[in-house]
Amino acid sequence: DAIRRVIEDAALFSIFHKYMHEFDTYIVKQNKTSGTNLPLPFAQQILSDLGPLALQDRAELIIGLFFQMRRAFFFISNNVGGHSEPVRKLRARLWQNIFSHDLRLYLRCLHTQMESFSTLLIGETGVGKSQAAAALGRSAFIPFHEQSSRFEANFLDIYVTANIAEFPESLIESELFGHKKGSFTGALENYSGLLGQTHAHGVLFLDEIGELSLPVQVKLLRVLQERVYNPVGSHQPNRFSGRLVSATHANLANKISTGQFRSDLYYRLASDVIEIPTLRQRLDSSPEESIELVERILLRLMGTNDPQTVEQVHHAVMGRVAKNYSWPGNLREFEQSVRAALLHGEQPHSPLLLPTHTPSLVPTEPHVSGPWESVTWSADEMLGHYVRHAYEKLGSFERVAQRLKLDWRTVKKWVSPSKNE
Repeated sequence: DAIRRVIEDAALFSIFHKYMHEFDTYIVKQNKTSGTNLPLPFAQQILSDLGPLALQDRAELIIGLFFQMRRAFFFISNNVGGHSEPVRKLRARLWQNIFSHDLRLYLRCLHTQMESFSTLLIGETGVGKSQAAAALGRSAFIPFHEQSSRFEANFLDIYVTANIAEFPESLIESELFGHKKGSFTGALENYSGLLGQTHAHGVLFLDEIGELSLPVQVKLLRVLQERVYNPVGSHQPNRFSGRLVSATHANLANKISTGQFRSDLYYRLASDVIEIPTLRQRLDSSPEESIELVERILLRLMGTNDPQTVEQVHHAVMGRVAKNYSWPGNLREFEQSVRAALLHGEQPHSPLLLPTHTPSLVPTEPHVSGPWESVTWSADEMLGHYVRHAYEKLGSFERVAQRLKLDWRTVKKWVSPSKNE
């Protein structure tokens, strides 16, 4: 049996790679065609190749797995780009979240049971939680039907997403669970709600899950425990067969300790908790990742990322901030900085710091710890240290100049003396 499994795995590996590029072409085409389920043009060729392996009874399942693996690679690679160690680890976590750590186990039984594994994405604002969620949602297993040569659903249509913070509190319950016509003022017709709109093989992504009110948390807990829910105004239970992925930038532990979030719901949401790394962590691990980020953003914004433009924009973006700038807005802030560089080039500007993040300008050095007779700092040296400290905190020549009432060229001279010699 062990030898047979090895031979079978090797044969499947060979067939998968034979049609890998055809699957990629199909995915790109389907990715532009929402609402339409395109036939798989090379399905009969795969079925013919599987024939000698006596796998006809599993042929549909195998084609479904091949398709899912290429989709997962496509969406994880496109949505979670970069080569830093934190990003590589994140991509590995997302892959295991989709297929588990054992692909044979997944193919044997888990591919139909993934609704039981809820996922919670955590991380600061702007780190790309929604992009990671979309990669998971569009990579779910979709059955293939040999008779029609089509998959059961379009992968664009099986992913449903909503931001809890966008809904008025009075409407969140209706938006999630749906409602029956006449159940409240304004309910003019039946509404299926987000749970009802999620395909049986799909994923529902709820962003800002920490904003749910306690009564709605109780109802969502029932969905995760029993897989059933009742629309507002209805006593007819509906089944939720999709998978739930949620995200938050809030500290749920603090919310639980203050009674704002139910601990039992947290444990139901957290079959797998994935932390999305900050831009600071990514650049600390691999500073050159900023270049790749510029390439990706330019390709998306302009349809091109020629090396000369990338170099110019990257130089402008990174030249506007201090070397150890913390990027509090993460990827979202970085992308806006690329836009600003496209508009204004290397002109000095203020970084996207919120007022609440404005730091103190009190320098930690140099300081006088002994008698004045021992002081060796000149006035110019003291000023230079003070200006450089301010630049580290505020991130731009112009902003420091405004705060210290200096000309920005003077600030630049003190911050980068070697560049002005």
